[in-house]
Amino acid sequence: MKLKLAVALAVLLLSGAVRADGIDVGGAIIPDGSTITGTQPITVEDIPFEETFYSFSDGTGTAELLGPIGAVGTINFTEPVSDLTINWYGFFFFASDNLGDEYSEPICCAPLFPSNSPTGSAYFSGPGITSVSWVFPTTGEHLGIDSMTYTVDATDLPGVPEPSSLLLLGIGLAALIGLKLKP
Repeated sequence: MKLKLAVALAVLLLSGAVRADGIDVGGAIIPDGSTITGTQPITVEDIPFEETFYSFSDGTGTAELLGPIGAVGTINFTEPVSDLTINWYGFFFFASDNLGDEYSEPICCAPLFPSNSPTGSAYFSGPGITSVSWVFPTTGEHLGIDSMTYTVDATDLPGVPEPSSLLLLGIGLAALIGLKLKP
C-alpha cells in the first residue's frame, strides 16, 4: 500500500514538469504541429549555439536557445493574419509584430524553481501581421512558443462580372451585329 502511494505521489509531482504542447528542440520550444526543416550552428559572444528552422501550415519560423542569454526567434506568415494569439512558455516574454505592436510580460518575480516556468498568451489584433519577433531575456531551458491561433486575412479577389451583366453585354453585341448585317 505504501509503495502504491509513493508511486502515485511521484507521478503526481512529475506530471507538473510534463509539457503537453509545443515541440522541445534542445531546450527551445517551437509551436505544436511544426516540422523541423533544418538547423544551423551560430556563435554569440564566442559561445556556440544552434538555430532551429521550422515550418507550419501557414509559414515558417526560427528558434534559438542561447543558454545564459535567453532565447530568441521569429515567426513568418505566408499570408497576412489577424487575431494572433501566441501561447508561450518561459520567463519574461517579449514580442513585436511587423506593424509595430508589442507585447511585454511584466518582470515581477521569478519562480523559486526554474522547472516551474510560467506560461502565458500574447495577443496581436492585426490585420496585416506577416511576422513576429520574440525574446526571452533570461536564462533557462524550455523557452519558446507552445502554440498559436490566428485568422488568415481575406485577400482581395478580382471582381467577377455578374451573369446578368454578361447577358446584357451579349444581347447588346448581338443587336449591333444584327444592325450591321441588316440590308
